[in-house]
Amino acid sequence: MGHLRPGTCIQASGSQLGDSRNFSADLGRARHAVCSSVAETKKKEDREGQLNSAKPRTLILGFDGGDAAIFDAFDMPFYRELAVKGHEFDLNEDLLSRGWSEIVTGRQAEYTGGLYFRPLPPAEKRPVLSEKFSLKEMLADPGTEPIWDMANRLGATFGMIGVPTTSPAPKVDGFTVSGGGGGVGKIEGVPDGFCQPPELAALLEEMDYQFDVRMSTMPEKTFPAFIERVETVIASNVDALIKLDREIRADLNFICLRPTTGLQYLARFDIEDAIASRGEQSHANPNVELLRRHYAFLDNEIRRLFEALKPDRFMLTADHGTANYLKRVNINALLVRHSLQSPRAKTASSAKSVLRKLKALLPRPVSSRLGKTVRKSLSGLEMNFDAANSQAFGSYHMRGIYILDAHRFGGPVNAEDVDALTDRICQLCNDDPVLQAEGITARPKRRDFSEASQSWQLPDVELVAPDTVFFVSSGPLIEDNPNYRATPHDLTYVHNPHSGTKGSRPLMLTDTETAALAKGDDPDDLRLVYRLVERIYA
Repeated sequence: MGHLRPGTCIQASGSQLGDSRNFSADLGRARHAVCSSVAETKKKEDREGQLNSAKPRTLILGFDGGDAAIFDAFDMPFYRELAVKGHEFDLNEDLLSRGWSEIVTGRQAEYTGGLYFRPLPPAEKRPVLSEKFSLKEMLADPGTEPIWDMANRLGATFGMIGVPTTSPAPKVDGFTVSGGGGGVGKIEGVPDGFCQPPELAALLEEMDYQFDVRMSTMPEKTFPAFIERVETVIASNVDALIKLDREIRADLNFICLRPTTGLQYLARFDIEDAIASRGEQSHANPNVELLRRHYAFLDNEIRRLFEALKPDRFMLTADHGTANYLKRVNINALLVRHSLQSPRAKTASSAKSVLRKLKALLPRPVSSRLGKTVRKSLSGLEMNFDAANSQAFGSYHMRGIYILDAHRFGGPVNAEDVDALTDRICQLCNDDPVLQAEGITARPKRRDFSEASQSWQLPDVELVAPDTVFFVSSGPLIEDNPNYRATPHDLTYVHNPHSGTKGSRPLMLTDTETAALAKGDDPDDLRLVYRLVERIYA
């Protein structure tokens, strides 16, 4: 049979194809099926055409701990091309608010409670800070509109994968897959409530989707194995977004590659070596070569996303940067010195005393693991101070000081005395020569946001310190970080933060058209991401 022009009918006689009536009926059904299929295809194409023409395709690609200074140290040609053609914003995060919470809500911790460690509800009356933080708590203030609701309100469909503290997965016009973080422990499989629509769980399971990297569950705890695991999770996340976008096309896609921060906390010393030796072919530190291969891999994953999604607009961003971890500071030492904190009586440490005696009877590797496990399980159950006879405390991973007031903590400080004590603590910190030498200052925090709905969660005093400082809850006032050195091959007894910590300069790179939407009065922090998205779709 020769070629047919579009629309040509095929005719056949009954003698050729059997009974003409049966043939006519079959032909009618076939024609109806073909026409219906064509009509459905046309409708689908029309819908896709309307969708594509109505809203720009935007990709928010987030890297937990992403830092332009680190990316610039490695051979990442695709990222470099984006940076040359795009616009880099110089942001300054306060390191109190959770960065992903700021991006998701466009608001800081006084309205979201998005702190890395936060008080328990006042009804608990316990001087304990918790890292638990979920979507419900983030959205407690009725004036908070999350980025997915904002995008849907403006007519844009929304897809999200891996953004921390977004569980349970919100229902949206599009799709969502929650991330870890916020105290979420080990995730196996796809837990209930971690994706919307729920039917996506089967697809993710089929893909063997990986949520996060947990060094404690890795069979081989070595630096090369850790990097390999990081890359497995990143590739899994990228594969999932590409697959889901084909199934449920979204105008705005938001993905977070969380494993980057774990690697950079671990190997920031080695990254600094790589920065210093940029352009050299080889390096005496073998970890530098491992990192060079990793960042080449990461660059290719960025390329894969852009080539598959073909965004019209993009933002490469992060919740914070990653700085060298040089000093550890225990502000409780200063509070004890000025009689504002009373150390816990030794008799209250019976659990630790028993633990020490037990550890003495065990081989060192076993005792080290046991000590680490028990310390973790006891954190939050016991404090390093006598709460009934103390007026203030600092905590692990907290750039601030909380006053032990009666309302929040059941402490001895009355509400009318909080302001005066806040001023006194700020003065003591600012007059201390050791803190002065390290560039650490103090200023009031909570009272400056007294009208905000979640201000009760803020520390009374904010500690402003260089990025290279990490706050702990025990030990001397200031000491060097003993782990600021090359990452060991064996990671069995290594934990994060090791040689890196949160930095105040998160990555923020956009296309020039998106950058042009920024205004002079925009904040120079991660709330900017939310505002730019709103302007893209407004």
